[in-house]
Amino acid sequence: MALSDRLTPLLHHPQVEKLQRRYDQLPQRDQRALQGLSIALAVALVYLLVWLPVSDYRSNAQQSAVAAQQLLGYVQSEEVRARDIAAAGQSQRGRQLEPGSDFLTTVTDSAQQAGLPLARFEPSGNDGMRIRLEQVPFNELSQWLDHLGSQYGIKVDQASIERTNEPGRVGARITLSL
Repeated sequence: MALSDRLTPLLHHPQVEKLQRRYDQLPQRDQRALQGLSIALAVALVYLLVWLPVSDYRSNAQQSAVAAQQLLGYVQSEEVRARDIAAAGQSQRGRQLEPGSDFLTTVTDSAQQAGLPLARFEPSGNDGMRIRLEQVPFNELSQWLDHLGSQYGIKVDQASIERTNEPGRVGARITLSL
C-alpha cells in the first residue's frame, strides 16, 4: 500500500477538513507565516528526535573508544609486571615441605608453636589433612593458616569456621593440602 493510499483517509477526516477550510480562509500573509512556522517546527522535531540522539550516541561511542584505548594501553604496559607476579606466584605455589619432613608432623608442630591446640586431626587422601580446632582466637588462626601457606606451601582446601560464645574465639574444621 502506497503512502498516498494511507494518507487519503486521514486527509478526508472531518477534523482535518475543518482545519483545511480555516487555512484557506486565512489571508495570504498569514498562510505564509503558518507555512514558515510549520517548516520551523518540522526542522526542530527532526533535530530533537533524530539528529540530537544520533549525535549524543556518536559522542558517547567516541568517549568509550578513547577509554577502551587507554585501558588497552595500560594493560599492555602492565603485561610484563603481571607476568612477573604470576611467575612469582607459581614458584610460591610450587614450594613444598623440605625432603624428609612429614606433612602431619609439620602441621601439628606448627599449630603447637602458634599456640593453637588441635582438638582432632586425621589424614585426608595422599596429600591432605583434616583438622579441628575449638575455642581458638580467630586472629591467631588466620595468621597460622597464612604462615602454613607462605612457609610450607600448604593451602586450605575447605574451611568451616563458626563463632563461639566467647568474643574473638572460633571453632574451625579445616581441610589442608599440599
